[in-house]
Amino acid sequence: MSEFKFSCPNCGQHLRAEMDSVGVEHLCPACHAGLVVPNPKSAPSLRLETEKWIPPPEQAHSAPIAAALRATMPLPRHPKAQPPSSAPKLNPLAIVSVVFALLPVIGCLPAILCGHRAQKEIAGNPLLGGRNLATLGLSLGYASLALTLVFLALWLFRRPWETGPQ
Repeated sequence: MSEFKFSCPNCGQHLRAEMDSVGVEHLCPACHAGLVVPNPKSAPSLRLETEKWIPPPEQAHSAPIAAALRATMPLPRHPKAQPPSSAPKLNPLAIVSVVFALLPVIGCLPAILCGHRAQKEIAGNPLLGGRNLATLGLSLGYASLALTLVFLALWLFRRPWETGPQ
């Protein structure tokens, strides 16, 4: 059998495969990412170790059987392998904004500052998520600030005759 070398597209680990495994999905032994063994005939950067030509599985006479076996056999999975996440990463400041907004009186200003900073970072990076959390932290922070100012004003401007006997 003819072997060729290629690299993992995720981590760059140098790998070796045989010609009959072209098109088959495997896990990279280094980063455990799923990868499909490339065809060295279509990728000139891959180096064949022998010059003997072996037809790819699609052209071989046993191609329908090999394709049926590949379709029915599950791929071996490494226990540490995790599927790639398509969800965007949450901005930590958005979470901090909501947490500070839940603290009465002292949390309103940090919630507002973190919420504005989180919205600015999310607008600048399309891979970050958490816009709704940042908006929630801002809303709760401003509401908490307003209630704190109302109660402070009521306490400062209370009438002395309403406080009871002294």
